[in-house]
Amino acid sequence: MSDKDKRDRALQRRVRERQDKTGESYQAAWHHVTRDEHSDTDAKAKTDNDHPPTRWETRVVIPLSLPRNIQAILPQQKVRIASENKHGAIDLTRLIISSAGTMGGAADWVVNDLEINGRSQLALKDLTGGVFGSRGIIANQRSKTALSMEGLDTLEHGHELAIVVTYIGENPAGCPFYGSVLGSPAPQRPTVIPFASKEPLLPQVKTTISAHIQNAPFRLDRFEIKDNDTILGPYNWRIEDIRINGETQFAQPGTISGNVFASYEIDSFIKFTTCEAGNKIEIDVVCIGKEAHAFVAELKGTVVRDDYEVPPPDLHVFVETSGRGGEEVIATCNWRFPPDTKLT
Repeated sequence: MSDKDKRDRALQRRVRERQDKTGESYQAAWHHVTRDEHSDTDAKAKTDNDHPPTRWETRVVIPLSLPRNIQAILPQQKVRIASENKHGAIDLTRLIISSAGTMGGAADWVVNDLEINGRSQLALKDLTGGVFGSRGIIANQRSKTALSMEGLDTLEHGHELAIVVTYIGENPAGCPFYGSVLGSPAPQRPTVIPFASKEPLLPQVKTTISAHIQNAPFRLDRFEIKDNDTILGPYNWRIEDIRINGETQFAQPGTISGNVFASYEIDSFIKFTTCEAGNKIEIDVVCIGKEAHAFVAELKGTVVRDDYEVPPPDLHVFVETSGRGGEEVIATCNWRFPPDTKLT
């Protein structure tokens, strides 16, 4: 491998690490990494050990065990074991039940439920504990299975994680319970700009709605059209253009159906340019229904700042509808406690 290839791979790795840490788009992360590289010659000499653990490298372990005043769970007795999350927000990825203390191992347990802050996470209750054992349910001792979890409620700082289990083993004196949950730090929540027309927009008339960003740079990550009061929801709109700092964000001329920007289209995204303070985000919309409707949407993104481990400042934005005036709105971020754990 040539020196150039090695440098390119190292740069790509640093970009991905910044993405994991800040939640930025690849384009924004690349911009910051390459800017830092050119502005600080010492940055080229950094090694992997110089970088903080990224979201995917950091593993959080939350133990689940019986209170000290309970030594064992009796057979056929259902017990709820809870633990408070003292870390930052966590996305759970795996539940592990120890085989210690009982002949049948993890299979001597039934997982009746798994709860996050009192909300059940299981559509199917009363699962065999063997699924969550350290070796899983594979007979071959040289292999193992691990049930991974994704998309559960985020376990926020200070919220409760609980498991409800039943011991079904043969020991009449019961058995102690040892288990744990693994997770990774959850991504940070966005700053949200309410983005709406002041009045209903006439059908088939192009209208420009602008968000004038006043006090800090704003990196737009997601543009979401709300259902509002229209039967067709986001399908009721056509997006003619999106401009940031006066430059179109479309690769080529054309229009896009509003449903592409619906909140339920969670996997669809467009990479946007950062809007500088004092500049604006402009979106040309057309109502394609038969009646006039107000346009209601949200701009979700990140306030660009030096330290992403602290809450972002509120963003002052003037939202204006062409020919109809506008109003100042305050965009806020429901900020999460950042990860505070070391590698395990």
